Amino acid sequence: MAATITNVSGGVTHGSAVTLIGNSFGAKSPAAPLVWDPCNHTVNSHVAIASEGGWTDSIPSGGSAAGIMQYRATPYSGISAPHTRVNKVMAGGHIGANDYYGGNNVMFWVTYTRPSFPFYSYRTFYFRADDSWLFGGDNNFKAFDLSNGYEPYSPNDWYITYDGPSSSSSSCSWATGSGGGIEIPDRNGHNNYWGAAVNPMAGAWTKIECEICWTSNSPDGYIKLWENGVLRIDYAGVTDGMTGTQRSEAIGGYARIRSAENFRYYADIYYDRSRSRVLLGNASTFSSCTVREIQIPTTWADGSIGITVNQGVFTNGAFAWLYVVDSVGAVSVGFPVTIGGVSAPAAPTALRITP
Repeated sequence: MAATITNVSGGVTHGSAVTLIGNSFGAKSPAAPLVWDPCNHTVNSHVAIASEGGWTDSIPSGGSAAGIMQYRATPYSGISAPHTRVNKVMAGGHIGANDYYGGNNVMFWVTYTRPSFPFYSYRTFYFRADDSWLFGGDNNFKAFDLSNGYEPYSPNDWYITYDGPSSSSSSCSWATGSGGGIEIPDRNGHNNYWGAAVNPMAGAWTKIECEICWTSNSPDGYIKLWENGVLRIDYAGVTDGMTGTQRSEAIGGYARIRSAENFRYYADIYYDRSRSRVLLGNASTFSSCTVREIQIPTTWADGSIGITVNQGVFTNGAFAWLYVVDSVGAVSVGFPVTIGGVSAPAAPTALRITP
């Protein structure tokens, strides 16, 4: 039975505490995600994702320090943050040494000991490249990596990549790599090239979500990736065919060309090893939402969820809908709310009056 929201207590305003009342929310422990990084940190402070690591060869301020990504108030080309609730972005540049740890990679990751299969992970974030991006070579541009080592690409891995953005106006698509035991074709007969991707160099922020069921058992595993609410990758099959239990999950990755303009930018980074989550959408049905802002859970019980509101791109006065995704991936019916105010009233119930 999918979760049901019956009431919302509190005003849906950025940073406010709100309680969702309902049933069949299931359990989530801990309630909070492993990572919630809205990037509102000290300028040029070092990035620490779950106390793990990041690769880039150049600090955005122009210095040089391998292994550091940093927060920056303004990207190089004067690009604005994705919304007014963010006053900085995470930035890393493809500059400097031609190696894994230097200019070819801009990425950050978590490492962990793999639990028993199956288990899940979910990540969402805003992403774009700099408007002055220098293209060249085969324009190799990776976006995600799973490795069975303490850092990405070592000793064995598979990845998700953009296929072929050759200019700021060119089309491109998503592709999945074939290493690490991932199945090509997948169990539905699909090859490793997927639907159209939003060109990250085209001058706009994209909201990316990715949910993965990790398993070595083909019938159970999947990879789902959404851009602005649109499902782009829908892989079915083995997702972890690698040996050992040490794992690194990375956001970001390799790029072929290195230059002073080749920066990647991220904001509102959320990562968790659970499918359970709360989202604020811009449509009354989940599949129709082109804006889905993650909400930050603070408590989670079967009949109530406490969240800290992440307003994201929603403006005060806008109408939106709250959704709960439970631990098995089922999505609740949307509950209507007004941003910056109290929850919208439920539709009136017809009454039968007997004289």
